[in-house]
Amino acid sequence: MIVEPVPTNPRSPIRRLLRVLGLTAPVLLLVAVVAVGAFGPPPAVPASDAPATPDPAGPTRPPALVVDGEAVSFPETWIGLRVRGIADTRAEQAAGHAQGVIAVAGYLTYGSRSWTCNDEYLEVASGACDGRATLSDLPASGSAHLHPDFAPRTRSPAADDVPGSPRHEPIPVVVLGRFPDPADATCAADVRDCDEAFEVERVVWVAGTPWGPILTVDPALQVDPNVPEIGRTVAAAEDALGPGALTLAASVVRPDLLGAVDPVAAAAIPVIPLDHRLRPVTYLRALVFQFDASQPLYGRDPTIGWVVLDSITGELLAGGGA
Repeated sequence: MIVEPVPTNPRSPIRRLLRVLGLTAPVLLLVAVVAVGAFGPPPAVPASDAPATPDPAGPTRPPALVVDGEAVSFPETWIGLRVRGIADTRAEQAAGHAQGVIAVAGYLTYGSRSWTCNDEYLEVASGACDGRATLSDLPASGSAHLHPDFAPRTRSPAADDVPGSPRHEPIPVVVLGRFPDPADATCAADVRDCDEAFEVERVVWVAGTPWGPILTVDPALQVDPNVPEIGRTVAAAEDALGPGALTLAASVVRPDLLGAVDPVAAAAIPVIPLDHRLRPVTYLRALVFQFDASQPLYGRDPTIGWVVLDSITGELLAGGGA
């Protein structure tokens, strides 16, 4: 069972690496759903939202990678969302069409930021994950690019140091995310940097296959993410959001760490008595779709919804978004 923990230091990078493939039962079910729907037909695109006409003189997009001599292309859609390259995404952004949550394909390089900052154990040391990653249209430098911003709750794939490996940097990926609000104070201070920033909600495809890890755990809980109690509390949070929701991230943390996962959610939960400050809470963030029978999967016009539950009692503490 999940017990009230005594905080400890975060797990070592070696321990993280040994755990990086661990998934809960809900995550495995989610991977199965994504695998079935990842290549479904795209929804109809209104003429007003049609992408900008590509430049005939521009570079031809190569396959995402080559495995055993076979070319593997980026998927064209993901659960009905059209997958765009970086240049197309920037063109739609400039035209005002890249609104809400969108799917973007590119080559991920962590740069000075370690992938362990976004594995299954939340990084709690202040400043330990400072750095900048890059998502580019082409493996070589100089192509259209964005700077993906991974929140602590967002999982990302481990880089492989072996040359020729499908996950050797730069890693071909498809991510779900959105551009920051231009009215944000950070954008007002540096408009150019804001134009290149992209807030990643979830990585959904890595090096040729759908990618499903979503769970992050507070290292101070001293609990294996694969234990049944974790799976049950994540399932309870999914039930609280109801049908029509697709999980983006799930975190089991102490209340004091919830602010690093989602400051809005942390501010929304009621005051927790001191004797319960070490009792974990379960945070779930999801895409919530509007029902549309014409769509192949889920629906249309997804928005963000979230809930916070007491991990031990299952009590709903707060919810918001959709």
